[in-house]
Amino acid sequence: MEIILMKNVFLTKVISVFIVFLELIIYKIFLVHIFNLHFSKIKSILFLSFCFLLEVLTIILFPIVVLPIITIFITFIGISLLFKIGFTQKMFILVIPLTFFQLITSAFVFAISYFSNISPLTLINIPIVRPLIVLPTYFIMFVLLDYLKKMNFSKSFSFELDFSSKLIINTFSICTFISVLMNYNFIYAYSVKNTVIVFIISNLFLIALLVTLVIKIFDLKYAENTIDYEKKSYNFLSNSYDCVRGFKHDFSNIMQAIGGYILTDDLPGLKEYYSSVFKDCSELHKLSIFNKDVLNSPPVLSIVAEKYYKAADLGIEFNIDVFIDLNDLNMDIYEFTRILGIFLDNSIEAASQSSKKVINIMLSKDFRNHFDLITVENSCNLNSIDTNKIFEKNFSTKPKNTGLGLWKVKNILKKYDNISLNTSVNNNFFRHQMKIYY
Repeated sequence: MEIILMKNVFLTKVISVFIVFLELIIYKIFLVHIFNLHFSKIKSILFLSFCFLLEVLTIILFPIVVLPIITIFITFIGISLLFKIGFTQKMFILVIPLTFFQLITSAFVFAISYFSNISPLTLINIPIVRPLIVLPTYFIMFVLLDYLKKMNFSKSFSFELDFSSKLIINTFSICTFISVLMNYNFIYAYSVKNTVIVFIISNLFLIALLVTLVIKIFDLKYAENTIDYEKKSYNFLSNSYDCVRGFKHDFSNIMQAIGGYILTDDLPGLKEYYSSVFKDCSELHKLSIFNKDVLNSPPVLSIVAEKYYKAADLGIEFNIDVFIDLNDLNMDIYEFTRILGIFLDNSIEAASQSSKKVINIMLSKDFRNHFDLITVENSCNLNSIDTNKIFEKNFSTKPKNTGLGLWKVKNILKKYDNISLNTSVNNNFFRHQMKIYY
């Protein structure tokens, strides 16, 4: 028994090297399934290699007790380099899994220390203790992962937060982060039993409070978006209803007018009259698209509705067909709406300067090849364009434009290895076709 519990710093560090790699893989699983970060093969290799090499150097150069603290900073740098995400999200995805992991391991160290009468600083340098602590911690983390997946926690970050919400989340995240680090140091430095229990429980309470706070903020944001969504849906349904009532009211007059053309054999006049009637019917069909059963994603409905009215004010014909469930897109809905918004802004500007003034949108599904196809096309005055150059930063075909829109699209799509984008110009129509594989 004494041999098993012998202190061996070198062997403990060797074991820690293997454990660190497993911890990085588990943390990557959290980032993918809980926080909806998309790792391509290259990003996975870069993330694991970068963090693993730096953590191995930490194990070699520093005492084991400081490894968890340095790991958090290494991971923060790795995420910052690979993902263009906001400070709020970076802080939150660090605080929840990493600090929770450290608290669980600290609790196990303290429990073993309590029953064996060996100080925590000595325990963490005993080779067999490290696996005994980490294995049950992994189990608890995977239970937490399953729970958060059932809560559909990843969709929380689909909304854009206002300044006050970011300030609240950042403040709580930083306070929790600092508290956990300070208490972690206290546990190993002093190991006062009653105080340690209070610190662990208080830190768990802080993390639970932070998670609850974030969930409530996003629930509120979701409620606000839902209300806005319902208002827009109601407005469109109201317009559709008014159009149907107007069409029904005028139906007998329309039929009499058609009868007059037939009685006088005025076929050219009938064709012209029919085109006017057909135009009204087409407009009614367009408005019927804007309801929660067809455009069933609140942020997408808001974007398309705004652009529809903007295009209508400029005399642009705006056609849209939807044959997919927008809630099943294999892509972050926030980033999807950013891309769609950029495409539509560019389409409206180009179509307004063209002779045809047309924008066509089609959202369809290819069941055989397992992808959703998003097509946005607009009439334009161009017959050819360098479709590679338009995605470069500051490039624009319009003199007053910054040329950042499509460059932002390119940077967003770099996060995904399941999305392809084809851009072309044919017969005075500029077209984006984005395939989202599932």
